[in-house]
Amino acid sequence: MPPAKGPWTLLAVLEAADAFLREAGLPDARREAEELLAHGLGCKRLDLYLDYDRPLGEDERASLRPLLKRRAAREPLQYIVGRWPFRELELIVDRRALIPRPETEELVDRALALVSHIEGPLRVADAGCGTGCIALSLLKERPRTRVLALDASTEALELCRENAAANGLGEGLACRRHDLLTEPPPAQVDLLLSNPPYVPPGRRGKLQEELAHEPQAALYTKDEQGMEFYCRFRDTLADWLPPGGLFCFEIGEEQGPLLAGLFRDVAQDLEVGLDLRGRQRFFSGVRR
Repeated sequence: MPPAKGPWTLLAVLEAADAFLREAGLPDARREAEELLAHGLGCKRLDLYLDYDRPLGEDERASLRPLLKRRAAREPLQYIVGRWPFRELELIVDRRALIPRPETEELVDRALALVSHIEGPLRVADAGCGTGCIALSLLKERPRTRVLALDASTEALELCRENAAANGLGEGLACRRHDLLTEPPPAQVDLLLSNPPYVPPGRRGKLQEELAHEPQAALYTKDEQGMEFYCRFRDTLADWLPPGGLFCFEIGEEQGPLLAGLFRDVAQDLEVGLDLRGRQRFFSGVRR
């Protein structure tokens, strides 16, 4: 629909895109319209504010339409634009791996706090690395770190390597295909980190529609409590960590008490941490 008055300026296109996404039921339509328009025009989102009066040609407007249709169909915004910030990184993001969430940024904060007393070189395993967001953040923000990035998906490992190269972080990183549930830990480390699948299969179809576009094996477990990966970590903890070794996992909101009971015999200083929204989201401890 053309604007009520005047030409199709950048602002008029943005307002039309905002209205289209609102009608599709997206709660943050304005911001997402800005992200999609900036992506379609090949500029930064903040640059839009400096150019509101510029008329957009038909070709420019046409390039935006399929992007809006994809988002209205609930394809994640991050997959549409193809890149997304994570802490100090800008990551390539696509269907090969889960989209990094703000809670996982908090997991990195907790990991850095756990090892703040260690001055020497640090060996870290990122079990189920996906995009590499955890592994690469540790490499960038914690000097003298070596990270073993593991994933059962060869496509995810390829994406992790691409993100390492794009952020200039190849040194200190080793990527290896590894099935957490069936293969023994490949090495002992000082710190074990993981954001494993933890959503029970009974919740499939009850969450955001966008999740249907992400790798299902990275989201859902096969057991009804979402605990299979944590049980595996518990059973193999002595192979992952020496005595005194540290671990920190991202968890589901109701799994904290279950994990505290599960790890009580093999670890100490157990802590269930809350995210910034007050939800149980992290579980950490020290191997006995």
